[in-house]
Amino acid sequence: MATLSKLELIDLDDNFGALHDLNMLTFAHVIRLQTVVCDYISEIAGMLFTALILTLCAISCISCYISFVARKYTSKKVKPNTMGYVKKIPPIGDDGKNAFYAVKPQ
Repeated sequence: MATLSKLELIDLDDNFGALHDLNMLTFAHVIRLQTVVCDYISEIAGMLFTALILTLCAISCISCYISFVARKYTSKKVKPNTMGYVKKIPPIGDDGKNAFYAVKPQ
């Protein structure tokens, strides 16, 4: 079994200490880089979520506007007391026509 001298042990300890310091510096840089990347990712995710919400709002507003315009130009306005109503005429003396006729109010 080989034994190390005191000088070799000190040199070995210094080398391990330097290696440990280098490892700790590398680890600190990795942690810092990881934190920066996570910050960027969360910021981009927030922007994408906001863009998604605004896009959904825009789509719903546009569809509401299109249906409003379509309803405005295709629907017929009803004025009061101008619509006809259906009056049932008794079938007495019916000459083959329907017993229901649309009659305008007087």
